[in-house]
Amino acid sequence: MRFSVLGPLALHVDDHPITLTGTKPRLLLAVLLLSPGRTVATSRLVDGLWPDSPPASAVRNLRTYVHRLRQALDRGGDSADRLVHDGAGYHLRVDEDELDLLRFRRLTDDARRAARGDRPEVAAELFDQAVELWGGPPLEDLADPGTDLGATVTALREQHREITTELFDLRLRLRQPARVIPSLRRMVAEEPLDERRQAQLVTALTLEGRVAEALAVYQQARRGIVDELGVDPGPTLQGALQAALDGDSAEVRPP
Repeated sequence: MRFSVLGPLALHVDDHPITLTGTKPRLLLAVLLLSPGRTVATSRLVDGLWPDSPPASAVRNLRTYVHRLRQALDRGGDSADRLVHDGAGYHLRVDEDELDLLRFRRLTDDARRAARGDRPEVAAELFDQAVELWGGPPLEDLADPGTDLGATVTALREQHREITTELFDLRLRLRQPARVIPSLRRMVAEEPLDERRQAQLVTALTLEGRVAEALAVYQQARRGIVDELGVDPGPTLQGALQAALDGDSAEVRPP
C-alpha cells in the first residue's frame, strides 16, 4: 500500500489506484496521514471534517466514514488492523516506505546531515530525491481542507520552499548552474518579488557565463520590486548583481 499527500491525495497498491469517494472520507484520510504513526483525537477529526459547525451526529458520522475508509483499504488487500480506534481517537498505521511525506522527511534530514558533514554532492542528491517526491501542492485536490488542515498544508509548502532553496545553493556551490536555471526561471516567474530566488538565478546565469542575461534578470527584478514595494533590492540581490558586474565567475558564491 502506498499513500500520497505531496500532491493529490492518493492510495495505490502495486501501482494500481484505490478509489476512495466522498469528500469526508478523503478528508479523514488526509488528516490521519498528516499525523503518521500518531493517534488523532476524535475531537480533532471532527474539527477537520466539519471546520465550520459540526452536526450533532458528527461522531456517529465519523464512524461511518471510518468504515468506508476501511472498506477502501480492504479492497486493496490491506490488513484489517491498519486503521484502529484506541479510545482517544483513531490511528492509521503507516510505514516510512508507504507514505511520501515520511520519505520526504527522512531524505531531508539525511541531506542536511550530509551538508553539515561537508558532503555537498551527497546532500544535493538527497535533496533532489526529496523534491522529486512532490507531485504538486500538498492535497491539492481537496477543495476545502479547513483551517487546521490548511495550516498544515501551508507549513508543508514552506518546507518545500526551504528545501529547494538549500538544494539550489548546493548546486551553485558545486558549480552546476545548468541543473537549476530552468527551475529558477519558473519560480521567479511565479513569485517575481522573491529576492532570494532572483539572486540565485542571477548567480546561476553568471556562473554559466551568461552575464548579459544575469544583468537583464536583475534589472527586471529591480523594476518589479521598486514598482510594487517602493524600495530598492536588498543586499542579497545587490550582491548577486555585483558578482555579475565583476565578471569573474570563479569568485561567484551562492547568495
